[in-house]
Amino acid sequence: HFPRLSARLFFCFPMPLTPKHRFLLFLGPPGCGKGTQSHLLTTPPSQNTRTSPPSSVPHRHKFLSISAGDVLRRESKSNVSLRKMLAEGAFAPEELTRTLMETNVQHLLQLESDQEGGNTSSAPPSRTIILDGYPRTPHQLEYILDKWHDSVHLNAHNTSIFELLASTEAIMERLQGRSIHLDSGRTYHEKYRPPRMPGLDDLTREPLTRREDDSHPDIIQRRIQNYNHVSRPMLDTLRAHGFQIHQVPQGSIDEVHQHITNKLDQL
Repeated sequence: HFPRLSARLFFCFPMPLTPKHRFLLFLGPPGCGKGTQSHLLTTPPSQNTRTSPPSSVPHRHKFLSISAGDVLRRESKSNVSLRKMLAEGAFAPEELTRTLMETNVQHLLQLESDQEGGNTSSAPPSRTIILDGYPRTPHQLEYILDKWHDSVHLNAHNTSIFELLASTEAIMERLQGRSIHLDSGRTYHEKYRPPRMPGLDDLTREPLTRREDDSHPDIIQRRIQNYNHVSRPMLDTLRAHGFQIHQVPQGSIDEVHQHITNKLDQL
């Protein structure tokens, strides 16, 4: 039995990857739009009514994604101590985070491999696996660079890294107006991305909820500081290993999406 997936993330497994796999890392402070942009890329264009017409990127690639935050929040439903840590804006334990991510990625790739094996009508599409909000700490990055390079061929040539930028003022406004559909991870905002029916998810019509760590300005500040002091310095380590970092300036959902897809079109 595997944890329920949320259509979001990536790598580390005994299963070898083919050259058709690429990786896309979304890093940035809370509220910068990582989850929203992951959702836009993994949603088929025919189902995506919330943005301007997408570029050719989603047609050429199959985007798969796992959100570290979604994985941890699902785990916290049965883990009281983890739920308390997340509510306080703290990082989850290193080993637990790594284990959950690896298990989800293994399951995701196994499902893809099974589906590929049953498809004899056409060649499978090139797959881009989005890592949404992971790694979060230097220890997690060190583990990825050490262990996942050989097992899943994660390297500077097949991995694109985007840092989504946002000011503290914008983050505060976004998070304090944000609501979420817990099972899928879909996010909404009362001003910038309201649901079609107030308080209900667009697809399931199930109730939306507010994250506890979005409700208190002091906790939001702590999460921003955690990113700036712990997570953001990892970018220097990635550059030192030959990875290229693409910075995405603050903007509307459509503007950020267009910036990302334009860059992916060039890769």
